Amino acid sequence: MKRLANTYDRTLEALLGASLGMASILSSATMAAAQQAATAPDSSRVEEVVVTAEKRSESVQRIPSTISALSTADIKTRGIESIDDISRMVPSVNFGKFGYSTQISARGVGMNLIAGEGESSVAVQLDGIPLSRTSMLELAQDDLSRVEFLLGPQGTLYGRNATAGVLNLITPTPPRDFEAGLTVGGGNYHQFEAKGYVGGPLNARVRARLYVGAEQHEGYIEDVTTGQRLDDQRDLNFRLAVDADVTDKFAVELRAFDLNGHSSGPVYKPIDPVNGLPPGSLLLQPWKIKADHNYGTTLKMAGGSVRLSYALTPSDKLTSLTGYIHYDDHQHYDADGTSLDLFYNDRPQHLDQATEEIDYIHEGSRLKAVLGGFVMYEKINDLGETVFTPGFVPINGLVSLGFANEKKNSNEAVFGDLTYAATDRLSVFGGLRGIFDHRALTVTDSLNFVGGVTFNLCTPADPTGNESSQTDALTGRFGARYAVNDTSSVFGSVSRGYKSGGFNPAACGNAYAPEYLSAFEIGSKNVFFDHRLIFNVAAFYYDFKNLQVEQVVGTSSVIDSVPRSHIYGLDSEVSWKLSSRWLIDGNLSLLHARYVNFFYIDQLTNINENLAGKPLNRSPDWSLNVGLQYTQPLPVGRVIARVDIYSTDKFVLRPSNQPADFQPSYTTLAASISYVSADEKLRLRAWVKNATDQAYLQGIFAIPLFGLGREGIYGPPATYGVELTRNF
Repeated sequence: MKRLANTYDRTLEALLGASLGMASILSSATMAAAQQAATAPDSSRVEEVVVTAEKRSESVQRIPSTISALSTADIKTRGIESIDDISRMVPSVNFGKFGYSTQISARGVGMNLIAGEGESSVAVQLDGIPLSRTSMLELAQDDLSRVEFLLGPQGTLYGRNATAGVLNLITPTPPRDFEAGLTVGGGNYHQFEAKGYVGGPLNARVRARLYVGAEQHEGYIEDVTTGQRLDDQRDLNFRLAVDADVTDKFAVELRAFDLNGHSSGPVYKPIDPVNGLPPGSLLLQPWKIKADHNYGTTLKMAGGSVRLSYALTPSDKLTSLTGYIHYDDHQHYDADGTSLDLFYNDRPQHLDQATEEIDYIHEGSRLKAVLGGFVMYEKINDLGETVFTPGFVPINGLVSLGFANEKKNSNEAVFGDLTYAATDRLSVFGGLRGIFDHRALTVTDSLNFVGGVTFNLCTPADPTGNESSQTDALTGRFGARYAVNDTSSVFGSVSRGYKSGGFNPAACGNAYAPEYLSAFEIGSKNVFFDHRLIFNVAAFYYDFKNLQVEQVVGTSSVIDSVPRSHIYGLDSEVSWKLSSRWLIDGNLSLLHARYVNFFYIDQLTNINENLAGKPLNRSPDWSLNVGLQYTQPLPVGRVIARVDIYSTDKFVLRPSNQPADFQPSYTTLAASISYVSADEKLRLRAWVKNATDQAYLQGIFAIPLFGLGREGIYGPPATYGVELTRNF
């Protein structure tokens, strides 16, 4: 309670300080009521966000599927800075982390792999370029102008690994007139940020934009053994965008980036109150740990894309999007999280990814179509991962485990997606995608003993150390949309999703099958009261085969497949402008995600469990987000105050479904108050996140060795700060 009281004190101090700085402005506003209506922006209607989710510009309200979009104004007002922030604004999306592996689940379908090599069921695209590794998201979420989250299989337009949906991250385009801006801010945990951009025309046909951002904060976790603050952040990012209208029909868009992150992590800490370790060797409190090794991680991602667009006719366009990413990830951490010298990890990874997509896009009065082809090649080297095991030396002389592997993956696809307006009110749509997956792995796993003795578990010369596969899949969708009137519509669809299988280098010969999802969805999108109220709702049913899950067996991580799961639920979103000043928005999700048949051997108990009827990972039966926003017009601008409440039912974080595997239901509170000048060039914002200092787990991993039991990662504690933005 003392910690909670201190948190409230700090929160009130932060918001009160900003509020007092605006007091004179607010008082003048009450004396100028007649001027308020004239100076306030046109805010009588709810904004309809235009997206490019279907590879053409379209209002969210006209797209016949469940999609949530955050505009530039949403990102600024709500302080969207991370995937965690985004997930709370989208129905049926659950976000978590284990180390730097981002665990996104949408409608119960998500990333269930932690230590092994797997890919997310939510495809993530940065300016149209797929990010194949979940840890890339740690760097990709800075300097965004729009976010689009599509729920359900999206294979016809976005290819493999879009089983659960697609998250589109879109960065700003170069402005046609000169613009520049600078943001500086600070907060608790010694947070500091400095971000700036400059952009505009270089000549009559070429425009450019340069962004530089630096951000840091002290670690949220205290290591009482070494005194090191863990889970800190030190980022330095660069982005360059250049657009050129070469001719009236031919355009070029260049995007380049160099993103760098440093942290003292990842941090895995014991959370089981009952284990076989000596008393005093660990701490169970959130945000405290007793570890005996130093932590350090470096993430680097550099690359870019070139988009070529040629207008064949006013309604026909040919585009080419070429992308390249080089990614480095080097992690060093205490894997047991105790003061005992049991084991620690050193894990470097290097990735090169190249993609090419060619699209023919037709936008006629009745027929809209996208036809295209896609190729992706990636090479991943994990040539020096080592798990040092000093705790085993006195038992059996084991010094370390070595994992050296190289993966080469390629994916080719051809696809087509059509929408035809059969009448002025009825349109039908459908599409197919043929996917051709090629995967190859060469691996050497070794046990290294005292005296330099090495025993290889598998090598490239063995069948288990040199594996390859080829999988072909056909995905598609079919549906219809009916416009009840100009502002309301209903839709329904049937679709099929696919997520690639692969080979797990952490365990010799551990091949896992692709996932397949058959999805059925009906929904309605509505705009009422002269665009003051938007209400969208959708119901869905999923038949899920071969869900990939993971557990530790001995010293290795093993990936299994769940034969069948069933998921159904309902998603709803609302945005209601009660008046020109008051806005209520939010979402509600009801979800029933259960295993149908799955026998699971839990290594903590050695019990063969029948999990039929048990919930899937990260699938709360309900979750809710409510936002309340008030705008006070002023003669010299406006003040915006906002509160966001996120609440979720309990959900499980391990397949075993034992009571200790659940994160109990919890609620978090975020709030902010902003002053925006009349010319939109000055913004002062004070904010707080997780104001009640709620401790909640983002991931759980079980280690049966030494009686360690479950290890977990907690979300950030209460954070608050102030930031100032000046645009020119």
